[in-house]
Amino acid sequence: MAALPNTAVPVAEHATIEPSQTALEKNAADFEHIYSDGGSRAWFTVFGAWLSTFAVFGLPATYGVFETYYVTKYLPERSSSEVAWIGSVQICLMFVMGLVVGRAFDRGHFHALMISGSLLYVFGLFMLSLSSRYYQIFLSQGVACGLGLGLCFLPTAAVLAQHFKRKRALAVGIAYTGSSVGGIVFTIVLNKLFSHSFGLAVRVTAAIVGAALLVANLVMRTGARTIPRKSPNPMRFFLDRDYSLGLTALCLQSLAIYFPVFYIQLDAERHGVDKNLASYTLTIYNAASVPGRILPNILADRFGVLNVTVCFSVFSGVIVLGMLGINNSNARALTITIGAFYGFTSGTLLAMVGAIIPALSRSVHEVGLRTGVAFLCMGLFNLLGGPLQGWLLGPNYEWWRAITFSSVLLIATAAFMAGARRDVARRQGSPRV
Repeated sequence: MAALPNTAVPVAEHATIEPSQTALEKNAADFEHIYSDGGSRAWFTVFGAWLSTFAVFGLPATYGVFETYYVTKYLPERSSSEVAWIGSVQICLMFVMGLVVGRAFDRGHFHALMISGSLLYVFGLFMLSLSSRYYQIFLSQGVACGLGLGLCFLPTAAVLAQHFKRKRALAVGIAYTGSSVGGIVFTIVLNKLFSHSFGLAVRVTAAIVGAALLVANLVMRTGARTIPRKSPNPMRFFLDRDYSLGLTALCLQSLAIYFPVFYIQLDAERHGVDKNLASYTLTIYNAASVPGRILPNILADRFGVLNVTVCFSVFSGVIVLGMLGINNSNARALTITIGAFYGFTSGTLLAMVGAIIPALSRSVHEVGLRTGVAFLCMGLFNLLGGPLQGWLLGPNYEWWRAITFSSVLLIATAAFMAGARRDVARRQGSPRV
């Protein structure tokens, strides 16, 4: 039999088939991951994430208690701006380590990150209980605790994205109520025990944190997935306009959102509110943030994470602006009201971060690294937020300057997030993003 002629079409060195192959490979990477959106493994991970946020975010959310105690009793020779550097460095490190931690998370080192971070965080708290000078407190609470928080925070936020897609905002919201409950518990514990002993108060807190993180490490599990062979270049993320706009919004939010957390208790005391009642302003704030981390997240699963974020950024900016109305005659009622409403709206914004980055990601395999890049940038802005607001207050406590600054930034957050929302809606062909 005669051989058939070779009718194959020659393929050029740079064949046109290559882009479609790349697209198929990219899409295949997404289909390799199967979301359970439920089941015992996924919901036990939510429970573990709840315990982790209880310890990891709950205690930093009470820094206003430390700020007031340091300024008025423990470090009276230090200004509010100097004391704010401790909390700002702690929160900064919690976020700024995200780039390294995110890459490690994407490569499957979730448990190593969580265990090492938990140990370092608890160690820093016990060292804080032995500290009495500014530099000792700065190193233990600001640096050691901040590094421990940085190792735990991103994995806790990102691991839920491996288990949930359709119910992601709800799962993240439930997990992040842990930080609200932690804020309530730690605010009461610290305010009650500071009157007895600073060291005792911090050691009891460290024991609670250690127990919560122990159980969290035992029950949290990663979702089944395929690890990418090569990590993407983080710089190319900035070529995505929706990601850049969303990241700008999150950075502005980070610069402003913690102002009431750091200063509302001090504001209440400076306007004549009884110290016992003023000590509960942060408790009220954290209690109100519990429904704020669940109810809007249910709406987010239906109407879109970015849509809800835009609305609640505006709400938060208006509420902060309401602090301008606090004076000696209405301070009690107004600080409680503002604390409650701001707790609800800011709780929503903080809980949404864990769902915003996946919404701006092209693949589930990039969530950890994209979150890490975002946390790195947010951490730098967190570093500046507290001290800058303290500087704006000045020694005479000119509240209008810091209040206006924070309010304007939160409204600007809504504007940039709206831009990101527009691009994502176009890309996905749906307004519910």
